[in-house]
Amino acid sequence: MVHKLIQTAASIWAHAPDCPLRAQLDYIRARDGLRPVQIDAVATYLFLKIACGNRPLHEVFSFGVLNTIDPGTLRVSQAVRDHLATHPASLSLLELASQPTVGASSAGPILAPALNKALRRAELAERDLEIYYNGDSSLTEFRIRCYRRLSASKGGAWASVGEYTPDFLVLHREKSAGAIDACLVVETKGALYAYDPAFKSRRDFASGEFLRLNASRPGIPRFQYLYLEETADWKHQFVDAVKEFFK
Repeated sequence: MVHKLIQTAASIWAHAPDCPLRAQLDYIRARDGLRPVQIDAVATYLFLKIACGNRPLHEVFSFGVLNTIDPGTLRVSQAVRDHLATHPASLSLLELASQPTVGASSAGPILAPALNKALRRAELAERDLEIYYNGDSSLTEFRIRCYRRLSASKGGAWASVGEYTPDFLVLHREKSAGAIDACLVVETKGALYAYDPAFKSRRDFASGEFLRLNASRPGIPRFQYLYLEETADWKHQFVDAVKEFFK
């Protein structure tokens, strides 16, 4: 899904009248020496290097560089449009969650209407929260190293079950220092993949031992875990969890 956002933004940039390399790209197209897919690859590379300043992808996404949605065209309240216009990361999340996904294990796109509903009810705006897509391992640095407890016959030791990248993070920052003081970890899953053994072992650790270990550590944000399945009443679960955790 992120690749599609990059591809779309790069195409808009490459064809814009103020693109600094518009003449060069037009020349490449006119020479007809490269296939369209190769020209697109060149344009995407130049877009990431020049227009995006060669920044890490998570910064490009959070700063709204890939956004193509005009908040003024959305059929939502003025309060929602104002929020999206001034919070590029929220608009990026909405754009990403709106992308169609076929056969994916994550049910991330279901959060697009949930996000709109939460914003309309001011659940995010009133609490001054930030919400970020985290499910692409190439974009995020937030990963949870997960473990499972072995049986008593094996000494009860902890064995690694791999790293876990939950789909979304809802953050609250201290007003004075700006440091993150609370984080709601949100995982979405389609019903088909919800009981995958590898996922279940990571989910069990993230929703249990991870929260316990970080509950009283100084300088560590408060964490809570929310699991949303596409067959469940996820809209109300999301809103209620935001209201409960970020009181």
